[in-house]
Amino acid sequence: MKQYLARSFRYMVYLIVLFIIIYWIMVLTGTSRVSPQTLGLFFKTQSGLLMIGIIIGLSLLYPLFGFVSRPVRASLLSDKGLLISLMEGEGFSLKQEINGVLYFRATSPLKRLIMRYDDTIVLNTNNPNPYMSGNRRAVTRILFRLDTLHINK
Repeated sequence: MKQYLARSFRYMVYLIVLFIIIYWIMVLTGTSRVSPQTLGLFFKTQSGLLMIGIIIGLSLLYPLFGFVSRPVRASLLSDKGLLISLMEGEGFSLKQEINGVLYFRATSPLKRLIMRYDDTIVLNTNNPNPYMSGNRRAVTRILFRLDTLHINK
C-alpha cells in the first residue's frame, strides 16, 4: 500500500508539473484566457475544480494500469549472461541480486526521470513460476525481446 501511494503521489506531481508547463506556454504565446494574476480563480470555478478532481483521480488509478507483474517462461532464464546483456541493451543495469531475485534499475538519468524514479524492474526466479514486475511499458518490451531471442536461438 505504501508503494501504491508513493506511485500515485509521484504521478500527481508529474501531472501538476505538466499542467504548469502547458499553462506557461499558453501565457507566453498569448493563447491563455486566464492571466497569471487571476489564476487563483482556477480553484474557485467549476471547471478548475473538475480539473483538480481529474488529476487526483488519474493519480490514484495510475498504479493499477502503469505497473504489472508478468510470468516469465523458465526456459528464458537459462542464460543469465544473455539476460543481463539484454537488460543493459534496454537501458537497465543489475543493481543487486538477493536469493534469486534480480533488481534492475535504469542507468540513464533521463530515463529515470521519464520513469518518475520508479524504474526498478524485479525478476523473481525463486518459485517454479518466475515473474517480472515493474513499469508496464518496460516489462512488456523486455519480455517481448526475451521471447524473440528465445525463438531466434
